[in-house]
Amino acid sequence: MANRKSSGKARPIYEFIEANQHCHSVDMMCRVLEVARSGYYAWLQKPVSNRAQEDARLLRLIRKPG
Repeated sequence: MANRKSSGKARPIYEFIEANQHCHSVDMMCRVLEVARSGYYAWLQKPVSNRAQEDARLLRLIRKPG
């Protein structure tokens, strides 16, 4: 099954799957929620995207007193 969710939309879904894996299988939730299981497991390894990390770094630089 192709992943129909962009990474920005998938994050809350992955968070839901993580929070509910004790109730339902990851495989079943990924199938029902139409996200790639491999994407979920990749997210577990690195939940904050490179772009989000860079945005946070830039924001700290902007806010830093000069």
